[in-house]
Amino acid sequence: MADDGKVPHQISRMNSIGLGPAPTEKPISLMDQLNQMSMGAAKTVQDNEAMHQAVEKKVTRVRRKSRDLETDHLDGLTFEEMEALQKAFDEYDITRDGTIDQEELKGALIKSGARNVTDAVAKALLKQIDRNNDQLISFEEFKKAFCEHEGR
Repeated sequence: MADDGKVPHQISRMNSIGLGPAPTEKPISLMDQLNQMSMGAAKTVQDNEAMHQAVEKKVTRVRRKSRDLETDHLDGLTFEEMEALQKAFDEYDITRDGTIDQEELKGALIKSGARNVTDAVAKALLKQIDRNNDQLISFEEFKKAFCEHEGR
């Protein structure tokens, strides 16, 4: 240590890399060394904050894209609407075969409060919803009928 209370920089450098002192280096006070370390730490914090903000922006963009992709197959329905539709479909599908036939459709209409539901009415509605003409309503057909009814 020098007489002025400063630790010559060359001593700390010499100790860290194992070489003798460099004759041209000026002594750096302990306070200056701490200030340099503090400024370096502050820059690291700023860099980390900037990186964090950049990552947050990317995550937000990815979430938006993900939401768009997830709702593409929902035909514009929310997850809650999709769940409600699936629940209704499952309730109407008495035989649990993944489809609703004319009798199940008639029962669903009556259960939902429709009046004067005849076999002819159920058959006409089935024909309107059944897109592949197999005399059954699949969940996809059920969903499409709902979306059309709702104007989506």
